Amino acid sequence: MSRLIVIFAIGMGLGAWLPLLPPRSMALILPLLLLLSLRWLTFRLLLALALGLTWSITWGHQQLAQRLPSHLAGEDLWVTGQVVDLPQSDHRRQRFILVPERYEDDAGEELNETLPKRLQVSWYRSDQQVQPGERWRLRVRLRQPRGFVNPGGFDYQAWLLRQGIGATGYVRPSDAHERLATARRGHVDAQRARLQRWVAEGVAHPDAGILQALLVGDRSGIAPERWGLLQRTGTNHLIAISGLHVGFIALLGYSLGLALGRLINLAWHRCPAQLPAHLSATLLALFYAALAGFSLPTQRALIMVVAVQLALLLRRSWRPRDALLLALVAVLVLDPLAPLDMGFWLSFGAVAVLLFGFVGRLRQYRLPGLGLVRAQWLIFVGLLLPLGLLVNSVSLSAPLANSLAIPLVTFTLVPPLLLGALLDLFSPTLGAWALTLASWGLEALLRWLSLLDRWGQGGANPLIAFTPWTAALAGLSALLLLLPRGLPGRALGAAGLLIAVSLPMPPADPLRVTFMDVGQGLAIVVEVEGRALVFDAGPAYSEQFDAGSGIILPYLRQRGVRQIDKLIISHSHSDHAGGASGLMAALPVERLLAGEPDALALGQDAENCHAAEPWRWGEVHFEPLHWRIAANASANNRSCVLLVRYGDQKVLFTGDVEGPAERALLAAGVLPEAVTVLQAPHHGSRSSSTHAFVERTQPQAVVYSAAWQGRFGHPHPEVTERYRATGAQAWDTGAQGAVTARWREPGDPEVWAQRERHRRYWYD
Repeated sequence: MSRLIVIFAIGMGLGAWLPLLPPRSMALILPLLLLLSLRWLTFRLLLALALGLTWSITWGHQQLAQRLPSHLAGEDLWVTGQVVDLPQSDHRRQRFILVPERYEDDAGEELNETLPKRLQVSWYRSDQQVQPGERWRLRVRLRQPRGFVNPGGFDYQAWLLRQGIGATGYVRPSDAHERLATARRGHVDAQRARLQRWVAEGVAHPDAGILQALLVGDRSGIAPERWGLLQRTGTNHLIAISGLHVGFIALLGYSLGLALGRLINLAWHRCPAQLPAHLSATLLALFYAALAGFSLPTQRALIMVVAVQLALLLRRSWRPRDALLLALVAVLVLDPLAPLDMGFWLSFGAVAVLLFGFVGRLRQYRLPGLGLVRAQWLIFVGLLLPLGLLVNSVSLSAPLANSLAIPLVTFTLVPPLLLGALLDLFSPTLGAWALTLASWGLEALLRWLSLLDRWGQGGANPLIAFTPWTAALAGLSALLLLLPRGLPGRALGAAGLLIAVSLPMPPADPLRVTFMDVGQGLAIVVEVEGRALVFDAGPAYSEQFDAGSGIILPYLRQRGVRQIDKLIISHSHSDHAGGASGLMAALPVERLLAGEPDALALGQDAENCHAAEPWRWGEVHFEPLHWRIAANASANNRSCVLLVRYGDQKVLFTGDVEGPAERALLAAGVLPEAVTVLQAPHHGSRSSSTHAFVERTQPQAVVYSAAWQGRFGHPHPEVTERYRATGAQAWDTGAQGAVTARWREPGDPEVWAQRERHRRYWYD
């Protein structure tokens, strides 16, 4: 049976990598497989696989059917609905999830077609504060879900699909916006928001966002630098309500329920003392998971808790692995795209490793705490491969950090937080006292992690970039290390693991250029035989997320890049320079060049690119182009312009130069002819790519770095027509995702777009 469950789960998980969604009619093969499976085991396995894949495909069709119809994209609609989950706010906007009850067009006529059941809405610069559980009538402008698609990057479009969000948009100006009703008293999300405010108002600690994450599962209040500390020490899994915390709360509930059950049993002998214990454990676990908004780790933990409690209550024999498999199948049934989530692999992987390392092993620990030390060692070894594949890094200090961080969080943070939340309902004074205790525990935790971070600075988080061969070696070596003591080959595991993480990446291409998909902005990565140049760092989207740390950095880590040899910021506009600080905080930059060095504040002196000399990496020549810049030139027309040559191949980066700078470049005689790949100036705006510039460069391929259906209308139709007339092949990062040009040898490059090369069914 376990084998069939695993195959069924694999079938559901396969749907996450489908390039196209097959028709639902494929389910017609199931009756045939069912008949054949009655006789042959192989067909039973195929039936389980087909059932899992069929469910994944059916779920995909259901989710896609809820998307906003294309003819309503960009139209103003009136939506009446309820706010759910926790809104996120910053100085620019408030973003929230709206569950619609009624759609109307701008004239007030109700729309009766199939429309999204959940919307993600932003309200910019509004005095109104939207709260969970409230009902609103809002004028919104919606569009179909869309996200950036980059190698090594987070698939936001898949995340929206998994959340059931069929459209994103923003609130349009109107005097008729109306709050129709406040939240009901028992609304779960309203209570989560109340507890979130309770922590924010009751704790003066600058890292109170960590306490909010532990209480209600919202990590938006954690500062980026603090989140970096948690990642470097391998303790970020403890922040937010994790399966570990749910299990602890279930154990606490069981203990309290058992005590209550024994008291009841004294007066009513027919009531088993275990019954209140199992009910209490389940209810407390359910309550705590609800506070987290039923995140993936809490779903897994809650299902396992319920399975174990039912088995014990019914006095059935059970194996821990059966509870894990039940949780795996339940999570995949609810969300077949869960394998796209890093937390899926780390959450189930950690539990699987612990079961493999402890269940069935006969071992007595003479000293207290040795079991926890061994658990940390098992998790470190068992999760090294998935961490290397998913985030290209592992924290060497994680076992030591977690040995103290887990008890601190489990005993000094979570219990006072929950106790304080309950006490606040009856006595705000007692609630505040418990919250103070939690803040003391938080301070102790951060002091411990900061100490370890300083101790291991520079070498505690090595970059891991696995090839298929080194990944296979790492997996086999980890398995050997996890085998019971006394079995042959365990010693080879340590050597194999060390070799797998130490082997360098294979020789890189002579030249690879990647135009990242950053929306309305520009970010280009140039790789030459192990060296890296970044031309512009894209925008900062919010206080918590920027293109440098959120898009460029994951790609560089995936490519095995340990430092940026040259970072060029073409000019100071935020869509080109906004991500620079986040990128520089994560990776060292050997040399910084800028078109407006005096306008940047990045903590590192920048050289003026307009005075920079050419340089050479291997067979690739880099030449900053110089021209006479007018004293009153705009920031755009002070952009750096860089020419990259490889043999007779030419790649030209132009930043945001417009007509005046293009004419000055032509007058200076520095613009090349017959460019192989051209970054369209100023995102393809109408003020750039003049006729003379296009006729001079005559590119084979032109890349527009612009937002999908952005408000500026880039690239402009007149500009695209000019390049089309020259025979240039057009690439658009907004429409096609990141665009990569790779040269394995001198000659025409191989060019591809991420959305087409790594296609997924939700991209359509």
